[in-house]
Amino acid sequence: MPPFYNARMELLARITAALALGVMAMPLQAEERGWQRAGALGMMQLVVVDVARARDEALYRDAIESLCPSQGTCFLRFFTNSSGAALAVPLPDAIASEPAAIYSRSSKRGNEVFQWSCRLAPAAGNCF
Repeated sequence: MPPFYNARMELLARITAALALGVMAMPLQAEERGWQRAGALGMMQLVVVDVARARDEALYRDAIESLCPSQGTCFLRFFTNSSGAALAVPLPDAIASEPAAIYSRSSKRGNEVFQWSCRLAPAAGNCF
């Protein structure tokens, strides 16, 4: 065996374990947050929220703060996924048919809009 073989193998094992833990931790973090970025179509980001927390305003604030630059333009479309369909872009019909909310912020126009889906908050008045 070449010199330092055992040390190299131990280092390789540690790196592999760290990478595996990092990959495995990603979905857990998304589950703990209650939302997951599915992808983007141009500037529009697609976000899937946990069905059980779909009416939780704090969940949307967290996603907006995490995904949108503080002063820039940002477009988010939120959906639920009650069928458990695999995330893909474009969204599968099972997810696309479950809109939850829309968030738009235009740095050019200087406006910010959050709208609930009438499916989740029909009393919101300004729903889509």
